[in-house]
Amino acid sequence: PPKARRTQHMERGKTGYSVSPEEAGMKLLRFLERKLGRAVPVAALHKWIRSGQVRLNSGRTRAFTHLAEGDFVRVPPFALSDGKDCPDWPLEEAEQDGERPFYLHAETRDFLVLRKDPGLACQDGSGQRDSLAGMLARAYARNAYVPAPAHRLDRHTSGLVLAGRSHKAQQRLHALFRQGLIAKDYLAWVRGDWPHDDAFVLEDSLVQTHTKGRDAICALPEQARTRPFADLAPGSGAVCVLLPVQRLAAPEASLLLIRLVTGRKHQIRVQLSSRGFPVIGDGRYGGPRFFPMLLHAFSLRFAWEEPGDTGEAAQEYSFVLEPDWPETFRPDPGQLAAARGRFPPVCGRPAAG
Repeated sequence: PPKARRTQHMERGKTGYSVSPEEAGMKLLRFLERKLGRAVPVAALHKWIRSGQVRLNSGRTRAFTHLAEGDFVRVPPFALSDGKDCPDWPLEEAEQDGERPFYLHAETRDFLVLRKDPGLACQDGSGQRDSLAGMLARAYARNAYVPAPAHRLDRHTSGLVLAGRSHKAQQRLHALFRQGLIAKDYLAWVRGDWPHDDAFVLEDSLVQTHTKGRDAICALPEQARTRPFADLAPGSGAVCVLLPVQRLAAPEASLLLIRLVTGRKHQIRVQLSSRGFPVIGDGRYGGPRFFPMLLHAFSLRFAWEEPGDTGEAAQEYSFVLEPDWPETFRPDPGQLAAARGRFPPVCGRPAAG
C-alpha cells in the first residue's frame, strides 16, 4: 500500500487536501477539523460547506459525507492563510529520527499503546496545561492521520491507553471497547482490609450530582455479590470484578486486581469509596492524601482481526505495564501472577469497524 501522506494541493488555483489511506472513512467535518485545527470554528466550517466554498472532488457536499481514499477536498484559500506549504511526510518520521516518544509503550501497524503518567489528562480541556492527545498531535503533526486516544483514563490514573493509527483502526478500537471485547485490568491500593478472598462483583447505577459547584459521581448499590465471571456482560450500569492480590498491616491497605467490565466516569473510584475502601491518593472520594493516586491501568488484552473475510486468524494481543509506585506499594510479582491467573481471557470475536 502507498505510504501515508499529508498533502496540501494548489492545482489550478485550488487549495485543499487529498484524503490518505489512513483518513479514508472519516466524515468531512471531522476531516476539516483535524486539518485546520482551532484556527477555524466549527460554525464557520458548516457555513463553508453549506455555501459551497468547500468542495469534494469539485462538487458540492455535506458535512457528514464519508470520505474515500484519493478524494480531494477543496477549502477556501483564506483557510490556509499562513502561506506555508506542507510537504509530504512519510509516517515513519513521526518517531523523530528513530527516537521513540517517552510515552510510547508499544506499537503495531494499526495502533499505538501509550503510557499515561499520573496528573496528565488524556484530552485537552479547561485548566489543562498539556494532555496525551496534545503530545500525539505534536509528535505526529506531519503525518496524514494524527493518532488520538481511543479511550480515557482519569487525569490522576496512570497506565495504558490505545490510539488508532488510521481512522478505520480508531473506529475498530471504539467498537471493541463498546462491545466489551477488550479486557481492561487495573491495580488499585485501597484503604482498609478487603474482606473477600474470591472474585467479587460490584454492580451499581452511577448518578451525577452537583456539590459546591462541582460535579460528583455517586454509586447506588444494587447488587454486590460473588457470581461466575462468565455471566457478566456490559450493560447500562457499572460493573467490575475484584480479586485481592496482597495486604499491608501498617498502613492497613489492600491491593486489588480489578477487571473493568463497563467504563463509567470515575467508576472504580466511586464504587470502592461507596463501600468504605477509597483508593489511596483519591482525595476527591475520601482516600488518604498521597501522590500519585494508586490506581493504574495495568493490562489490556484483546483479539484484532482485519475487517471482512480475509481468511486470516485474529491476532491476540496482551500488553502489560507495571506501575511506577513507591517501594512500599510495589506489587509482589508472585502474588500478582497468581491473581492474574484467576481472571479468564476476554472471550468473543471483535467486530470489524
